[in-house]
Amino acid sequence: MECLTELTQQAIAQSSEIEAINGQLELTAQRQDYAVARQWTNYLTLDPIRLIQNVLGGGDVQRERIAIATLELEAANLIRSHTRYTALPGS
Repeated sequence: MECLTELTQQAIAQSSEIEAINGQLELTAQRQDYAVARQWTNYLTLDPIRLIQNVLGGGDVQRERIAIATLELEAANLIRSHTRYTALPGS
């Protein structure tokens, strides 16, 4: 009976963690979509030096690309965590 109670508690804990991971995945996807959609705004500047940096792939454009790559890595880590929890026996 103790074993069944312990397994039930573990399953409940894992399901709440899976829900949290799913929520984080959804938020990360929304943030990533927003960042990609507003990428073009980095080219808008009255500062000629920043404009040249952006056109050549540096400056604000580079920072935005790094931020998007970071979001992609965060999403990959969340997916890996989700896969690990759903692959456990009894889940």
